[in-house]
Amino acid sequence: MGFKVLLIATKFSQKENDFSALSVKSTNTFSEYEDHGVATAMTKNGYRIYYIMDNIEPNPKIFKKMSQDCELQTLFIYENLLCSFTSNWVNGQENWSVLHNCEEGGIEHIKTDGEVPKFFEEIKIEKHKLQEDEIDVDYYFEIAPDIFKKITGYRHDIELLTEEKKPWEILER
Repeated sequence: MGFKVLLIATKFSQKENDFSALSVKSTNTFSEYEDHGVATAMTKNGYRIYYIMDNIEPNPKIFKKMSQDCELQTLFIYENLLCSFTSNWVNGQENWSVLHNCEEGGIEHIKTDGEVPKFFEEIKIEKHKLQEDEIDVDYYFEIAPDIFKKITGYRHDIELLTEEKKPWEILER
């Protein structure tokens, strides 16, 4: 099936509201690692990351609910399909999104909606240059994760930098 994960990052939200929207509860267990179905941790710059690997798909209804009175950033990765997607929500409204789906439009496929961050173009140019040099690697797949990291300080394939030995709270549905 390939690696598939949904990350949701909230800033200035109430943890209890997030848990309700995601239909999760705490197990009061903490781990060094995030790969436990559903887990949550704080980044150094104040985002609460929800790392979801239990077959959840991006759901705008959940994003709308979770982004009431706060900022929300999403990242969906499906490596098997070479698909990556990131979006930004504030106060229940999607502001922008970036999608790469190799199956939809080839290796350089990028679809944007809304007013994407100014640094999007820099990241896209960087990945385009890398793509020109190495056609067997899908560098456009990295655009959405790079945007998510630039905003939240966390990337799905790099260890969370924190002072805590076990920063990930394991959640259950």
